[in-house]
Amino acid sequence: MSNQPVWRLIANLGDANPFDHGGEFLYVDATGVYDPVLERVEWIETEATQGDEEIGVWDVYRTPLERCTYTDGVLSDNRYFPESETWFAWSIHHVQSWGGLDDADLIANLCSDEPLHRAWAYSVLASFHGWHEFDNYPLRFESRQEVEDHCYQWFMLEADIPTDMPPLIAADLAAERGLVKLESRLRRVAAARKESA
Repeated sequence: MSNQPVWRLIANLGDANPFDHGGEFLYVDATGVYDPVLERVEWIETEATQGDEEIGVWDVYRTPLERCTYTDGVLSDNRYFPESETWFAWSIHHVQSWGGLDDADLIANLCSDEPLHRAWAYSVLASFHGWHEFDNYPLRFESRQEVEDHCYQWFMLEADIPTDMPPLIAADLAAERGLVKLESRLRRVAAARKESA
């Protein structure tokens, strides 16, 4: 029987408001079996409006952050065949000249044990190539609530905030545990309280 991943949100990379301006969420598997995962959230404006408000959808691209190896000048993302060059190896120098980055730093980050270092490197590569090159079938969400719930779902499991806890105390507990946001969870807690009152 295989272990299923237990994802934990550990970082929000990019914009402070990722649902309006795009951003990335970094998840690690608490069991240690699976590679970390980076999700890119992109808001896509549509032609429609509702009153003064623009209507859009959110696409979420998901890519595993496979740890690369760099041996004898070969950059590989295949731990079983490290002599097989990864598909994006040809672009390392182009990414370097495009983004003003050092080849050695980019390669070192792709080969790092640290999920944040790998996330940065994969984010740079995906920005260069296009996120669709790393995930051909992004998830599409039509409401902000749905995309927030998706991105924060593992985050809230870790927080495990009781529904009867006052929202301000819940936020303090989240901050104490090093968690950054709990808007979706707190909104649901407030709605549940409102219904029961």
